[in-house]
Order: sequence, then C-alpha cells, then structure tokens
Amino acid sequence: MTRNLRFLVTINTSGSWPEIVSRLFPHRGRFSSMPHLHVLDDFIEEIRNKEPVLREGEDPPDSDYDLYCEKCQGHRRMTIHCLYLAPRIRQAWMSEFHELPLELVPSCFRLTCVQCKADSIAVIYEGPTGPTLAILRSTRGGMTSRHTPPAVSYYLDQAARAQNVGAFSAAVVMYRSALEQLLVQQGYSDGTCGTKIGKLLSDQKAGKAPKWVDQLHEDDLHVLNRLGNGAVHANGGDISKQEVLDAELYAAVTLTFEAVLDAAYERPKREAERRAKLAAAAAKMR
Repeated sequence: MTRNLRFLVTINTSGSWPEIVSRLFPHRGRFSSMPHLHVLDDFIEEIRNKEPVLREGEDPPDSDYDLYCEKCQGHRRMTIHCLYLAPRIRQAWMSEFHELPLELVPSCFRLTCVQCKADSIAVIYEGPTGPTLAILRSTRGGMTSRHTPPAVSYYLDQAARAQNVGAFSAAVVMYRSALEQLLVQQGYSDGTCGTKIGKLLSDQKAGKAPKWVDQLHEDDLHVLNRLGNGAVHANGGDISKQEVLDAELYAAVTLTFEAVLDAAYERPKREAERRAKLAAAAAKMR
C-alpha cells in the first residue's frame, strides 16, 4: 500500500454531518469514473464485454476491471466464471436487452483472483431498490494491510461484510470502530473516539504524538469519526440523512482509511526495513 491520499484538505468540521460530507467530497463524481467489479454497472459492462467467452464456459476470461482482494490486500484482476445465468438471458445475447440489470436477476458468478486464486461469489439479485450486486468473500480482512493489528482488522472485516450486501451505514459505523481501536492500540484509550482524536492532535502540537500523525491532515480523523457518529445516532429520527452514505461515499471512506493504515503501520515498517538493509550493507563494507 503506497498511496498517500490527500484529498481531505482543510475542511470545516462544524455543522451537521451530511453537510460535512458535501464539503469533504465536493467532486464525488470522480469516484464513479473508477470502474470496479463491486459496482453493479461496471460489473455488467465487464460481463457484457466478455459474453462470448463466458458462454463458452471452457476458458473463463480475466477481467479488465479489478476487485479488492482481501487475501492479497490490494486491487487485483479477477478470472470470471459464469455459474448461473438468468433464464431470460440464456435465450438471447445481452445486447438484445434494454433493461439489462433486471434481465440478469438472478445470476451468479465466481471471481477468482489472478494472483492468489482466492474465490469470491458475485450474485445479482432483486433487492429492495431494484437489481443489486452482492460480493460474497471466501476470506476475512476487508480493507486491511499487512501489519494492521487483529483488533483493528476485525472491524475492517465487518465493514467489508456490510458493504458487500449494500449496508453502507453499518459499514461506515464499523470504520469508526476500527479508527477507535487504532487509537487505543496507539495508547489513546480514555474517553470517546472524538476525545481520543483530540488528545492525539494535542500531543502532535506538543511534539509527543507518534510520527505517523504528521502524514495526515487532522480532518482525516475528525471526519471519519463524524461520519460514523452520524451513521449510528438517531439524528432526531431523520433517516434521510443516511442517503449520503452510498457506494461512492463508501469508496472515499475506504481510500481515506487506507491512507491512515499506511501512515500508522506500513510506512514505518518500510522505513525500518530500508534502514536495516542500509545498515547491513554498510557493516559488510568495514
């Protein structure tokens, strides 16, 4: 994990949490331009492009789009195996249908990581709001990293499981829990998640915080906390506020947390390994 994403620039974190979302992601449409197999429209485009090979069933094709592989802990291309096609699709080519998502209900595919060979099952089914894509994993992990502690990984796994069936509000709550567990692991165990963040940032100003905090803008942590609070609290009974927690927003939250994990766990390990290699080489030159 090498990305150090800085799209969380100076943001006013006052006001209602839906207002924070609009300030945080003023150009949210850019995430919809990133094709991934966990997005229904992108998944359908992929299988439409691969339809002739998929129907042959002998040599399943590799995808052009990718899916996050929890075992590899990165985005990978997938080999697509068609397990079941909806009866209407079996009788004609997909290009003949205008309402393709609906015509694909129900269909089932196996997605195999081209690198580690881990399997996931993709199911297109009729959900409460229409055709829906669910990705069912054979592995644990979610958006974790190699050196993420188990206590933090647990909540990231729960977030991924919720997202896989479209429960975005529940997924964002689990990201907040992962953040709080990360803070506890770093020695900040008193008070609420917001209090822990405040203490961490106070220590940063005093030069007493872990060095990785300097790689993030303070709004990164505050906004993750505020989103989680907004998702889990009653908000006066106004559930319409939950509408901002969609697939696009979830993708942004995931990328933000990936940057946090890289700063807290992966970058220090990389730096330590680099220094150890230099020291070992220097020792041999004596």
